[in-house]
Amino acid sequence: LTGTTWWDDASFSPRVVPGRGALLATYEAEIASHREGGKVASDLPGFTGTGFFEPTATGSVLEWDDVAGGGGDRVVAIRYSWEGAAKPVDLFVNGTSQGRKTPVCTGRRGSYATENWSVNLAAGRNTVRLSIQTQGPARQICPTIDRLEVYAASASAAP
Repeated sequence: LTGTTWWDDASFSPRVVPGRGALLATYEAEIASHREGGKVASDLPGFTGTGFFEPTATGSVLEWDDVAGGGGDRVVAIRYSWEGAAKPVDLFVNGTSQGRKTPVCTGRRGSYATENWSVNLAAGRNTVRLSIQTQGPARQICPTIDRLEVYAASASAAP
């Protein structure tokens, strides 16, 4: 699956994600207030900031305790990279579960996508916690987390 391709008359446009309005804030994984069962790494391409969080144990935790909410409906997106088997990620806001999602494979490590949750963030500081499931210590069987993004919810936000 290697080689060269040529493209004629191709056009590209930004992807629109239903339910997401304006980007309000980003929080890098490597500066999260709490990390457990993983490490900060920087050996894959395409990450933002100075690194990404690589889980090394099932139930790995990544937590930010200073997420500004502004009060109201928001979309919390996790930017991740994942080439392996599907394993779930749980999101908690201020100790309350926001549900479990299983992100889709991005095709290769260093290729990124986002998983989105519609949430209600309190005015002021919020604690956002991820619990990441793995399947053993191999790198390819759990997502690496690059950052947390907070968006205003648009009128079409889905639950």
